Amino acid sequence: MTRFRFRLDRVLKLREGVEKLRAADLGRALSDEARQQGHLAEAESGLERAHDSAAAAPAQVPAGTLHARSQALQAAADRVRDAAEDSRRAAERTEAERERFDLARRERESLERLKVTRESNWRTEAGRLEQNDVDEIVRQRRERGDSR
Repeated sequence: MTRFRFRLDRVLKLREGVEKLRAADLGRALSDEARQQGHLAEAESGLERAHDSAAAAPAQVPAGTLHARSQALQAAADRVRDAAEDSRRAAERTEAERERFDLARRERESLERLKVTRESNWRTEAGRLEQNDVDEIVRQRRERGDSR
């Protein structure tokens, strides 16, 4: 009996390689998203500290100090806004990479299912052919036995 040969094995290997690459891309995107979330948390903490510092300051302050405090609050708010935008973009990239990974996984899985189906069909057909051979041998032996 010949050995089963899946003609799309090379394509399956390529799909496996693509899936591994997509998994690595997804891992980098997840790492970047976590890093951006950390930056956002730091920026929000900085803004909160700036608000607390402004609230704890004496009511009577020179105009220059008040203006500097306002500038510091605005800068902290801008950092939060920028960090939130970076975090949003990182989340979008992560989602895009997740979709690419899912597509690569589905493509690989469909080829693996096709391989399993074809191998099962091949085994069934090989078993049927083998049974036909055995039946033919038995028939020939009976004919020889009957003619003797």
